[in-house]
Amino acid sequence: MSHEKYKHIGHPLTKAIEECAEFVQIACKIDRFGWDNYHPEDPAKISNRELLRRERRNLVTFEGGNKSDGKHYWLTPDDLMNELQKEFAFDFDPCPHPKPNNFDGLKAEWGKSNYVNPPFGAYIDKDGKKKGPTAWVRKAIEEYTKGKQIVLVYPIDKWVHMLLEAGAQVRNLKDIRWRAIEDGSQGPGTGRWVAMFILVPKA
Repeated sequence: MSHEKYKHIGHPLTKAIEECAEFVQIACKIDRFGWDNYHPEDPAKISNRELLRRERRNLVTFEGGNKSDGKHYWLTPDDLMNELQKEFAFDFDPCPHPKPNNFDGLKAEWGKSNYVNPPFGAYIDKDGKKKGPTAWVRKAIEEYTKGKQIVLVYPIDKWVHMLLEAGAQVRNLKDIRWRAIEDGSQGPGTGRWVAMFILVPKA
């Protein structure tokens, strides 16, 4: 169901199952033929590695909405929004609702104090480009370097919060090429940066 013309067809759960099946199929090809092999009849010679990356992108896109209800845009609860507004005095929302015509928060100039509640997942913008949390974080940092205040909210795993609340220090190890236990050879990396959490005992 990853082809554009078929995106509107079928129940979201059915489409999710099909996307998972396509992902598994590519993973099996990698296991049999290797990461950098490609189908001999493919004129573009797209590697299995790239095919898996594309299928993973299809899996994580949220265009089908939340579960089966088709909803994927969520507003901050009024009580929380009022509390944050009092503390940070926001004067700009780069993710407004309703969104004005032709407005793009990733391209607009932000205000002095900004509340950023971006889409919770990857999506395809009007230019046909994939966007997600990384794009919003890049923009937030860009505006922050201009001397602006940024408050960005985004769901992350509970275990990360647990470590941070326990006082863990965090270091970025970038994309580590882990070694295989079978022969000690280095893998290609995961494509994701690795965080190192350090819990230092109190004296």
